[in-house]
Amino acid sequence: MDAARGADLVTTDVWTSMGFEAENEPRRLAFADWCVDEEMMQAAGQEALFMHCLPAHRGEEVTHGVMEGRTALSGTRLKTGCMPRRRCSSTS
Repeated sequence: MDAARGADLVTTDVWTSMGFEAENEPRRLAFADWCVDEEMMQAAGQEALFMHCLPAHRGEEVTHGVMEGRTALSGTRLKTGCMPRRRCSSTS
């Protein structure tokens, strides 16, 4: 939770990548207490965005509410173009 505090972007990936399905059970047990949820997004801050590289396993690495929430840059909102109206910029 501390890593997300004050973040502009919270991102995650599946616990087990394709081709590594044999590692699924040990990873599921290792990551059982970790999930991007509404509480984590609140800790990140009001303007924080969420991104998942897909496919997502709702209820494992991310909750359905976060995945389909107003700050998500992934899921159904990305597919339909219903995304937050914010400008992204880079400082290099």
